[in-house]
Amino acid sequence: MHFIIYSGFDRDADIDVVKQIQKSLDNKKATYSLASYRESGFLGMTYNRFSDVVGDADAVIVVGGDGTVLRAAERITAAGLETPIFAVNRGQCGFLADTEPEDFDKEIDKVISGEYELEKRTALEVTYGDKKCYSLNEVVVYKKEITRPVVIEVFIGRDTILGAAKADGVCLATPTGSTAYSMSAGGSILSPDVHAVSLCTICAHTLVNKPLVLSDEHTFSLRLAKSSLEGLLMVDGDVKAEVTGGTAVVVKKADLTVNFIKTRHYDFYKRLVTKLTRWATPAEDLQNDIE
Repeated sequence: MHFIIYSGFDRDADIDVVKQIQKSLDNKKATYSLASYRESGFLGMTYNRFSDVVGDADAVIVVGGDGTVLRAAERITAAGLETPIFAVNRGQCGFLADTEPEDFDKEIDKVISGEYELEKRTALEVTYGDKKCYSLNEVVVYKKEITRPVVIEVFIGRDTILGAAKADGVCLATPTGSTAYSMSAGGSILSPDVHAVSLCTICAHTLVNKPLVLSDEHTFSLRLAKSSLEGLLMVDGDVKAEVTGGTAVVVKKADLTVNFIKTRHYDFYKRLVTKLTRWATPAEDLQNDIE
């Protein structure tokens, strides 16, 4: 098998794990390329542009937290590929990156021998004007001015209005993203095998505001009212564009899925409890989680 080792290469501890993985793959006679979303040479590491090498990979080994996994997933989907991801956790939460560095050598043997299952996750295709991108977690239309809410209209298809809200924003999340920002905003949590999306408003100025669970077979349009202030389009935590009144952000299920290599069974609901009941988490650990 030929692997890509993908990382931000922005922390010495991550680089140490990458070197550990390189040594393990060398011992197993597996080939690999290093790649990142950063310019080559960060912290003295030399690596490839991800888009230049992803087409040659049988699998992508992602070293980092869930944010690094999201970046890899978007780049794989944008390349029109479904190359599976094997994620090695260097963050705190590890919802997506669930293999710990100390377990890598044992687990990668299962990958090389084909003793794994592929977990397929829904991705969203997001179009705004002439821009297109992909989301594994959530699509958010959010206010641009910090002190001023916006009026956002939500349509199913082009003409059926689902509702409108004066709010800080609207969040449309996949099952994968339903345990992330959407959950923090009050959205419903969805099991990964549910074919649906979670829709919620963010700090809506109303007494009647409930999250909705809707079929992922719909096409959604998120629009700022023509009279509204400007907003921002955020996809998986990254600002993608400024949004003006009357112009639609169109969201639909992508034709491709994001595939994760699973070498062992895990219980989603058990993980939900163990990962998210962390009221006493030290501040420095929460910062690592964000990174």
